[in-house]
Amino acid sequence: MIEIGRGDWYTKVETFSTMESTKEAFVLKNEVIAYEEEEEVFRKTWHKEIERDHM
Repeated sequence: MIEIGRGDWYTKVETFSTMESTKEAFVLKNEVIAYEEEEEVFRKTWHKEIERDHM
């Protein structure tokens, strides 16, 4: 989590990431959430699978 503010201005960004693997693929999951004060103003989630290609 990153928090930045000055005076009565305040923002916060939270990120969450996981890396897992299955027999066939590497699985990556990420999420970012941004706040102004305590109000959520942005959220994005990514999910990607990458073939292991014999790894």
